Amino acid sequence: MKDKLQNKLAKRFPELSQDLGKSPKESCMAWGFSIGNGWAKLFEMLCEDLDKVRKEECPDLKFEQVKEKYGRLRVYLYGGNDHTIELVDMYEVGSGFICESCGKLGRMNGRGWIKCLCNSCRNPAWYKRWWKKAMYFLDWRIFRRCRPKSWMVE
Repeated sequence: MKDKLQNKLAKRFPELSQDLGKSPKESCMAWGFSIGNGWAKLFEMLCEDLDKVRKEECPDLKFEQVKEKYGRLRVYLYGGNDHTIELVDMYEVGSGFICESCGKLGRMNGRGWIKCLCNSCRNPAWYKRWWKKAMYFLDWRIFRRCRPKSWMVE
């Protein structure tokens, strides 16, 4: 997440993000909110709900770690209860349908590094050009290696 968005959320919800910026020996929040900008609105809504629960039920509630894992939002809390677990689970499931880069409707890929992306973020034009060149190069190397010996020029 961009620093500007992260600082905005940290100022708006200081009790939840009190460990933000501590050293890695003290807290995993040293790395900040390690999520894409597309999930910023979703994460802000989660913070609003968790802040209400913190005020009413769990005064010591705070983030232990916020990151992307297996294409979904992962939030680890300190001082939560069953209500907070249900809230976090609901938002984690929802993140599997929102593009992590731009916030549009997205889907998770089936192999490789699992990310939830929309079609335009998943297949940018430069990637298509690069992939076409890479496949041409790989096909040429495989062809060269697998051709019959009778084709070899002496």
